[in-house]
Amino acid sequence: MKTRMLGTFALALALALSANPVQAQVTVGPMAGVSIYTFTGSDANIYGEDLGANFSKTSRVGFLVGGFAEFEFGTVFAIEPQLLWVQKGGKYDIDLTDGSGSGSLTFKLDYIQVPVLFKAEYRKAGQDFAPSLFAGPAVAFKTSCKLDVEAGSASVSDDCPADGVNSIGWSLIFGLGIEFERLVLQARYDLGLSNVSQGSAEDFKNGGWGITLGYGFPIR
Repeated sequence: MKTRMLGTFALALALALSANPVQAQVTVGPMAGVSIYTFTGSDANIYGEDLGANFSKTSRVGFLVGGFAEFEFGTVFAIEPQLLWVQKGGKYDIDLTDGSGSGSLTFKLDYIQVPVLFKAEYRKAGQDFAPSLFAGPAVAFKTSCKLDVEAGSASVSDDCPADGVNSIGWSLIFGLGIEFERLVLQARYDLGLSNVSQGSAEDFKNGGWGITLGYGFPIR
């Protein structure tokens, strides 16, 4: 499965980078924004009654930053590879069932992510803005993983076990955007396709929302 996805991803990237410069208009630029991620899948909900605690799944709010290169073909289609550093993960609020205390557990997963987005744009002559829809595969390479535990005024932070989290993650990104002159605003959902836990059969994935603002520089 991963081999097939890697082949599809590599083919999409090759098509973007080998585009005929006579036909494609190229724009590059930086982008940054906010990320809101949580754990998904049937095993992402933790039931801790036997442990004397209730776990409520919430989101980790972070940010993403990187750059993009857009290859436009006419006024409708475009391919946009991106290179991003993304803060993913998730958070669980914990309440002891006897009412004696509460706390939280935050998984801080950071990745270098490479999406390749296929875009459908609506451009009209003389119009300063262009809305778009996009979707495409993404591969992410783990750069760090930390566990933060908070209980009252106490907090502890430690690295995840070395063999606990997969170093590579696959996902599907889709969303919508709007370009106004050189500004590019995008709202996306990152649908996790691979399990976070290494060597586990659990359905425990990571997905979330991202809102980004970019600035494009036409180079061709």
